Amino acid sequence: MKRDDEKVLMILQFQTHKLVYHWRLFIQLYGSKKENVEVMKAVAGEFFGIVQKLLWDDVLLSIGKLTDPPKNSAQENISIENAIDRLGAVLGEKAVVDLRKQLKDLKEKCGLIKKIRHKRLAHNDKDYSFLGLDKGPLPGEKRNNVQAILDLIKKIINGIEMGFGVSRVLYDMETHTVGEALIWYLEKCGSFRQVRERDRAGKR
Repeated sequence: MKRDDEKVLMILQFQTHKLVYHWRLFIQLYGSKKENVEVMKAVAGEFFGIVQKLLWDDVLLSIGKLTDPPKNSAQENISIENAIDRLGAVLGEKAVVDLRKQLKDLKEKCGLIKKIRHKRLAHNDKDYSFLGLDKGPLPGEKRNNVQAILDLIKKIINGIEMGFGVSRVLYDMETHTVGEALIWYLEKCGSFRQVRERDRAGKR
């Protein structure tokens, strides 16, 4: 395995790991229990609303990057397709036929994400900004589709790892409970109003 190929794969592994972590954090906070959202609203609704949007956009943007073409003009991208091309150059195209099929399926699932990325996240699309309200808002991606996309990304990355003969990263083996722990502390803390009243009472 060439050093350059190894670096590309390592970066893809890290980006996929971060993507999975951020998605799990998003689901723990905003997608598992309605009570969690109520707790966050009571403590600092505006702040956690911003966090929700930032996490969601980060997940969509990260998926968009991973599914980029190998190159944009002369600029090389570290993407899944780039890694598959590199593996094909080492093992031959027959060895990556299944990976290319999976990649095609992945790109089809990511069509809306790509549109959101180009028009809202990566660029300030004029037509959308000027006429978006008249045409209707740009559709949002569904959470269950995002989960299916992540499962496919992990499967493809594991296939690339196996092709290069490196250790597979078991992204689902790690338990991330940061979001659950945060909700627990917020519940114990109480609402912003309750905390402020306790503080005032303590100063009397």
